[in-house]
Amino acid sequence: MTKEYFVKLTVALYKVTNLFPENEPLRYQIRQKSLEILSSLIGENPQITTSHIQELSRNIEILCRYFEIAQAQNWVDKKNLEILAREYRKIQEDFLEREKIHSETSSQKNREKTPSISKKERIQKASQGSKNKKTTPTERKIKILELLKHKNTLTLSEIKNLFFQVSQRTIRRDMEDLIKKGLVARKRIGQKDVRYTLIKTDIETDRIRSML
Repeated sequence: MTKEYFVKLTVALYKVTNLFPENEPLRYQIRQKSLEILSSLIGENPQITTSHIQELSRNIEILCRYFEIAQAQNWVDKKNLEILAREYRKIQEDFLEREKIHSETSSQKNREKTPSISKKERIQKASQGSKNKKTTPTERKIKILELLKHKNTLTLSEIKNLFFQVSQRTIRRDMEDLIKKGLVARKRIGQKDVRYTLIKTDIETDRIRSML
């Protein structure tokens, strides 16, 4: 559809409404609405935005309702009004389809621009939150268990790095408590480090909190 088409359609509407009674308000309401629609269609770059399409669609709906009222008055051949309504409906459908395509394209581009977050990055984010504030023993243990759910195993040194504000001795004490409660298993690696593995992976956080 071109600008010339939109102009010709508006001219045709004016010719049909010329047959309405001269002082009939509907004659001028139809013309006014057609001009509003035309002005939104013949800009340099007709906008394809949700708000613009909604306004255009709403104006076409109103215009078609006006046509229905006019048809009941028998001022002109009903076929002329039916043709006008059909052409305006085509415009409405065309712009709704263009808006749909535009939205889908924009969504696809946004998905492509948004980087996916790896498991490692999620763990780093979680650990960063732990580093930024002091934690209670219960909070530390829950955080450790949550990280173990993602990573399966953690070494003592890795856990210590997550909670730099507490001593390694304190971390060992936390882990001993988790081992006694049957939540974590321990395995020594080398002479200085220890690896911890989650035993119970199906316990909800609230249940774990009550156990601690």
